[in-house]
Amino acid sequence: MKRFLSLPRWFWFLSLFLALDFLSRQVYLKIKDTRTSKENQIVAEPVRPPEGKISPEDPQLLGAAEDGTHPFYHHGLRALRRTEGNWRGRTYAEFTNRLGFRDRKIRNVSLKKQHRRIILIGDSNIYGVGLDWEQTLAGLLEKRFSGLEILNAAVPSYCPTSEESKLRYLMGQHGLEADVVILFLDVADVDDELSYGRQADGSTEFRAGQFSELPGNKSWADHLEKFLQERIEKNLTLTGAFVRNVRQWVRRHVPWFGVMVYEKGRWPEYDGPLNSLIDEGILRAASSLTRLNEFLKSRNTSLILVVSPGSSQMDSLDPKSRALTIWEAWGQANDVPVLSLFPIFYEHAMEYPSLVQGSGHWNEKGHALVADELSKQIPSKLLWANPP
Repeated sequence: MKRFLSLPRWFWFLSLFLALDFLSRQVYLKIKDTRTSKENQIVAEPVRPPEGKISPEDPQLLGAAEDGTHPFYHHGLRALRRTEGNWRGRTYAEFTNRLGFRDRKIRNVSLKKQHRRIILIGDSNIYGVGLDWEQTLAGLLEKRFSGLEILNAAVPSYCPTSEESKLRYLMGQHGLEADVVILFLDVADVDDELSYGRQADGSTEFRAGQFSELPGNKSWADHLEKFLQERIEKNLTLTGAFVRNVRQWVRRHVPWFGVMVYEKGRWPEYDGPLNSLIDEGILRAASSLTRLNEFLKSRNTSLILVVSPGSSQMDSLDPKSRALTIWEAWGQANDVPVLSLFPIFYEHAMEYPSLVQGSGHWNEKGHALVADELSKQIPSKLLWANPP
């Protein structure tokens, strides 16, 4: 006991500092969780029948089956449904329209456009996991551009191959009309491309698991980073902020500490034996985008690409990240506008943790930031036939 009490003063000061640092962090997380829980409480709404005479059993419903599968574009959302989703503790309401698109309410959507119509398509980020419709990019743009019809065709785990087949099915086989398709690309697409394949008829099928889940693809650097993030940065306030800044500096400036193995969302920094698979994923995505662009041209529909950074790019803050430049080059070669969200997120790098959920998906603040930025970047002539 005497030996324990005779420990140097610095030890006691350090212990007291870490204890207070830990307690302050836990209090903050508790308050944040309570506030988030209140913000995401859902008031049940009566489910009204969709506008027009249409039954949920109508064969013209274009959404997925009960289990989420679809014979042409592999998977999607069941049409004319209200469900309550839960994403990592965040509860949210999901309404779908006749097309099987997420919407503000259950409603019929005409295949023929009555107004200038914009279709958003992408994966779980654009779908808006964890958020109610009003908090998502689609909901915010709908409110901002009241004279436009905004449809959200995004579904988790989509990539250019599944997005091409979905739009080809709805617009080609069923005559869905749109003036502009805004397709969102992120670093997860390359990985997802290797999970799906395109069949001869243009449909999408599942072929293999994501190669980021192959065993043995973690290096000591990745294990160390995961430990620091989950044990130190997550649980301590000042110490966590210091460790995070040091870790990110080392990642940017010490090459041998960089990502030595592939991990979903980090392929731009990866350099190793899986390079050929990554190149194959990029090639598949680019080929699907090229086919989709030609198809949309035949339907008198414009295509816009939007490219956003992931957590790895926010660590490196590389303005010339391959996750952006390959799509900028594709857009230039195919005369398709490519809008970059890299600058706006890099500008808010210090605030990035407050713009995303724990999963890395944008939260309501992140969606609002993107809505503001796209409102500035998207050319008026593409949104409006006759710009106001």
